Amino acid sequence: MPLATRSLDWRPMSHSDASAVTALINKCYEEAGSDLRVSRADVDQRYRGGDLGADSLIAVDARGAVLAGGFINEAFEFQGQLHTLLMGFVDPQHRSLGLGRRILRWQLYEGQRRYRMLRPELPGLLKAECSDDEGARLFRRYGMKEVSRLVRIEYDTRSAGPGVPDPPRGVVITPYSDQHAGQVRMLFNDIFHGHWMSKPHTRESWEAEVTRSAQFRAEYSFLAIAGDHVVGFILIYSIPEADVPGRRALGIRGIGTKGSMRSRGLGLLLAQAAAAAIHTDGRYDIVRASMEAMNSPVLQVAERAGAKITGHTSTYARVLPPPGGPADSASDEIGPSGEEGQAS
Repeated sequence: MPLATRSLDWRPMSHSDASAVTALINKCYEEAGSDLRVSRADVDQRYRGGDLGADSLIAVDARGAVLAGGFINEAFEFQGQLHTLLMGFVDPQHRSLGLGRRILRWQLYEGQRRYRMLRPELPGLLKAECSDDEGARLFRRYGMKEVSRLVRIEYDTRSAGPGVPDPPRGVVITPYSDQHAGQVRMLFNDIFHGHWMSKPHTRESWEAEVTRSAQFRAEYSFLAIAGDHVVGFILIYSIPEADVPGRRALGIRGIGTKGSMRSRGLGLLLAQAAAAAIHTDGRYDIVRASMEAMNSPVLQVAERAGAKITGHTSTYARVLPPPGGPADSASDEIGPSGEEGQAS
């Protein structure tokens, strides 16, 4: 371990650390150029219903300043796999000292231990996100592979024009209506089938997460209809946590076109219709979205509509070995505290 880190106090987070941890996470977001922020209440939520002593590790220097930390989120089952999300953060002024490596080693050790106790009959995934090359190199060093890359885009609706070009013959661009909810849900499921972490919506989940969500903004959401059939959609949400002083933000929950109707400009028309409605209303001036990097047609639509790419977020995952499978040598070299060379 580098000399500069030997005097650090490595311990679980406590209630008294919540403000310092909140400030450090937000400092990392700011350094990365992200508008995301967490509140003290967000950090405090981790105490409810969980064992924070087992879920967190922080590095504290002799002055009592938190220099790095990490969380292990509660595992959840999705599509026959047990997923565990790892979150780590290092003070930008104290990087390249091995702090991130120790946090990740502890997360991999503890995450694998929990997996073996919870649902070892299922394939397991330990996942973490990064937005820079340094994080990607760290994850790859410990056997994690990139499984998804989301490109972040932003559109300034203050520059949007009020008009929308005419759609192709036989197609109508119309504001969202609940009478088409069933068709929109089925088209959404069809378009996003097979996308990373996308799940098929039931009628109940669609109502809970989409049409009856407090963040859903039907007045800015539009449909493309041909005859009696929904052939395209754009669904808009408010995202209060992404607001910045003087600017209010919206997000795109989904945009898509039926396969047989692609290459006819419907995605661009839907985006322009939403932008015009938001511009005319005047309450919001930023629209943000994250899109699969491999989905180049959607990115091209966004750029043609005037959106700018602002960054990307990659998800890296480590597949946990099945019962009776080969030993996970990298984790076996890591002890419970994240130090190397200990027996597990």
